[in-house]
Amino acid sequence: MEASPTDLGGFKEVTLEFEGEGVSVNFSTRAAGIACSGVPETEAKGRIHTSAATVAVLPEPEDVEIDLKPDDYRKDIFHASGPGGQHVNKTASAIRLTTSRRPRGVDAG
Repeated sequence: MEASPTDLGGFKEVTLEFEGEGVSVNFSTRAAGIACSGVPETEAKGRIHTSAATVAVLPEPEDVEIDLKPDDYRKDIFHASGPGGQHVNKTASAIRLTTSRRPRGVDAG
C-alpha cells in the first residue's frame, strides 16, 4: 500500500494489506521488536551498528457510529507547570476524556 524508502537503500516504513480467505487465521493481532547488529562495509573502525524495526499486525477496524454526549464523559485539561516561559500554565499540554459508562451505540462485545 505504501513504502517510504531511505537514501541508504532501506525503508523507514512499509504498509502492507492482506486480503482473502484464511488471512485472519494466518495473521493475528500482534507486535514485535526486531534488532539486527553488524559491522557495515562503510565502518572504518570496526564498530558494531544496530538497526531496529517494529512489526505490527492489526486488523482493519470497522466504522462505528457512537452517540457521545457531554453528560457521558468528564474532560480534564492539563497544563505545563514549573518555571518557564510566558506560555507555561496557559497552553494545554494534554486533554483526557474519561467515562464511567459505555456511550450509547457501543456494544458490550
